Amino acid sequence: MITTVPELTALLLPAIAELCQRHPALEPCLRTEERVLRLEYGEAHVALRAGRQPQEPDNVVQKLGRLGLALYASPALVGAAVPLLEELGFVAADGVASRAPTEVWVRDAGHRVTFRSNDYATRLAAIRAGLGAGFLLPGCETEGLVQIVPPRAEWGSDLWLVTHVDLHRSPKVQACTTALRAHVAGMLQS
Repeated sequence: MITTVPELTALLLPAIAELCQRHPALEPCLRTEERVLRLEYGEAHVALRAGRQPQEPDNVVQKLGRLGLALYASPALVGAAVPLLEELGFVAADGVASRAPTEVWVRDAGHRVTFRSNDYATRLAAIRAGLGAGFLLPGCETEGLVQIVPPRAEWGSDLWLVTHVDLHRSPKVQACTTALRAHVAGMLQS
């Protein structure tokens, strides 16, 4: 079982598809939740976590790279010319206490939030519907959207591959982590 936040699903699915092709007997399960699943309780075998380096003592933690988020909006929202950032409304996560670098940036810069949701798919749909600009990983989910600002260092977040020490060397966990490292690390900033 693999776990991560919903925002990273599109990043992981091609790696999982490749894993299934190489190891047809595996039956991966991807749990996407905002809460951190506890590897020590068997809630997952492999975790992809963004942010600060995980500190749980019984986990093996490997840095994969840095996520580079860019600012996107619908063509209808931006029109013929890209507006100034100060003129934009932003789509944000529900919860004004979010520690995500992009949420902190919007809050600290005093930008206007025009829509909030606790659900990533809903936030993506809101960006597509023109309810505001939002931060996304450049890639397949951004098709049809306009990139207003390319990735900035202050919007980025470190990405960590985490396994529990008791399962780290098991063949299925090793197969999974090898596939994830090979696929994901090549798509991230060093």
